[in-house]
This record gives sequence, structure tokens and C-alpha cells, in this order.
Amino acid sequence: MKKAIILVSHGNLAAEMKSSAEMIVGKQDNLYALPMNEKEDLESYTRQIVECINHTLETYTEIIFLADILGGTPCNSVTSQLIKHQNIHLIAGFNLSLVIEMCMQNENIPAVISNAQQYITYVNDRININ
Repeated sequence: MKKAIILVSHGNLAAEMKSSAEMIVGKQDNLYALPMNEKEDLESYTRQIVECINHTLETYTEIIFLADILGGTPCNSVTSQLIKHQNIHLIAGFNLSLVIEMCMQNENIPAVISNAQQYITYVNDRININ
């Protein structure tokens, strides 16, 4: 199955995260960013999400959305579309580790999340500073 990965966020975080991930793993033809600007509201951003979904499903069979924060407008806009599309997935709380993991292996979403969570750590404890 062809899967698209779409980053959604407040401000330019999604676009910058895409750029950072591609700096590490190389250009990803299936990785997109849809940032929400400060003048948009839930209704206007949801219209963009619907257009994005319709356009993306012309090329891909599944879409994995990665949202910056649970409960934020970008996440809520995608959430409103989940019941309309069986082939859409949404993960909230993305970070660079998750984006990289998703680019490299996106067949098992719970495993990808678990792998990415391993990179969130308090480094001081790992090197015995405290």
C-alpha cells in the first residue's frame, strides 16, 4: 500500500520538521507538511485538511497524519475526518524521532510510536550527572 505521511502543526513547525527529517533520512516523496497559520481557525483549517485528504487519496491508498499536539486545532481538524475515512490514521504529539521512524517504517504504527518514544529521555540520568 502506498502511504502518505502528512505533518500538521501550529505555525511552521510541520514544514521545519519535514525539512529536518529529510536532512537526516534524505528526500521523502511521501512526506508532506500542512502548517496552520495564526489567522486560521478550526473551520478554515478543516477545509484545507479535507482538500488535502481528497487530493492525497488520488495518489495514495492511506494517509498517516502526525499532529503537533493532542487537542490543538490541527489535530482536531484531522480528528473530525477520521470517521469519514477508514484509511486515515492520526498520531498526536510528533517529534523528530517519530517522523524519522515513520519515514523508515510505517507498517506497524504502534511499534513506530514505541520506537520513537525510546528517544525521549533525561540524558543526565543516562550519564550519571545527578
